[in-house]
Amino acid sequence: MGLLDIFKKKEEKQEEEKKQEAVTPAATAVKRNPVAPPTSKLPSKEERLQAKKDLEDALAAKVEEAVHVKTAEEKEAELVKLAKEVIRGDWGNGGERKKRLEEAGYVYAEVQGKVNELLGITPAEKKEVPAEEGKKTVDELAREVIKGLWGNGGERKKRLEEAGYSYVEVQNRVNQILSKK
Repeated sequence: MGLLDIFKKKEEKQEEEKKQEAVTPAATAVKRNPVAPPTSKLPSKEERLQAKKDLEDALAAKVEEAVHVKTAEEKEAELVKLAKEVIRGDWGNGGERKKRLEEAGYVYAEVQGKVNELLGITPAEKKEVPAEEGKKTVDELAREVIKGLWGNGGERKKRLEEAGYSYVEVQNRVNQILSKK
């Protein structure tokens, strides 16, 4: 059998397959897509309409969620919830917390203000506690921290606490001073 005979047989086979497709389209569909069962049932009109309605409802809910303008009460409730997460430590500490909150779309100063409010911490301008004898005020300590006299990060926290000061109060005051510059 020569090369010419092989091509003729191939053409004959292709013509035979075309004839078969014209006669039995369902059988060729199975041949082309062997995964589909030959008795696959198409969804009814009602099923298609229900599926369309479900998709439209889901889309409408997503659009409503995206364009919903929050009321003052909703904003406050979200801020309180977020502040409680911050207090639990869910958002990290210091610069990491600020970065993560801002990346998530929150205004750091608002969140930190709510945290301070929930913890009963008031700004130093409103509440400057006189220093105990031999102790410095939070304001004095904050200015020393800004100058770098107490170190950085964990070292600063450790040194302040070992000296009997509240790291949180001092750091909050530092943040207040620096946010005004």
